[in-house]
Amino acid sequence: MNSLKKMLFLAIMMVFTFNACKKDVEFNTVLKIEEQVDGAAFSMNNSYLNSLDQQYKFETMLFYLSNIALIAEDGSEQPLIDVVLHNYTNPGSLKFNIPEGKYTAIKFGLGLDPDLNLTDPTTVESDSPLHTDRGMYWVWATMYKFVKFEGRASADANASDLTDAFLYHIGTNPFYEEITLSRNIEIKNDEETEVKIVLNVDDFFNNSATPLDVINENQTQTGDNPTLAQKVKKNLVEAFE
Repeated sequence: MNSLKKMLFLAIMMVFTFNACKKDVEFNTVLKIEEQVDGAAFSMNNSYLNSLDQQYKFETMLFYLSNIALIAEDGSEQPLIDVVLHNYTNPGSLKFNIPEGKYTAIKFGLGLDPDLNLTDPTTVESDSPLHTDRGMYWVWATMYKFVKFEGRASADANASDLTDAFLYHIGTNPFYEEITLSRNIEIKNDEETEVKIVLNVDDFFNNSATPLDVINENQTQTGDNPTLAQKVKKNLVEAFE
């Protein structure tokens, strides 16, 4: 084989090897929503202490995130999905194909925007997060619950049986809030890039300005205790990172 043929052969082999090494991925972006406590994975099987030395343990944790989008370097928005009902017991992951490039933030709404909140839950597909079977619709208000947190609590930091209950159901249009979190994300077509939204459960209860007293501030369905509902929403918004 003369030198010219050898160089051509080597060039072809390099191209073949490069292409063979590229990852064959169906989606280039994976969105995960997860809960943490003090930087570790959160579990409904565990009870935790808040800053007031009160124990709490979740039994239900559901919330809507809507209008989820990545913000590109030029400020334009790349939509990912209209609405997600995040359920801790069945979190799953969301996969997308979006344009390659660098993104500086992720933006989403806590709850449903006024248009989505007008959805009739009996008119959507059964697998929709807005379907009546999700149990997130307030018939009396003809609107959705944005957040459904329920669980048990105790004022005794050492109690083995948590006999008090807490219930936070937050909804209605004034409680919808848009959140933007800074990120440093580069999306490439030949690999899956994970984008994560984290809810720090400890920060929800232990907000430095408005700590939540899970014994004495233990119940709101928004309209019956709007002051507590506003505090719950504020703490929740600030607990995302």
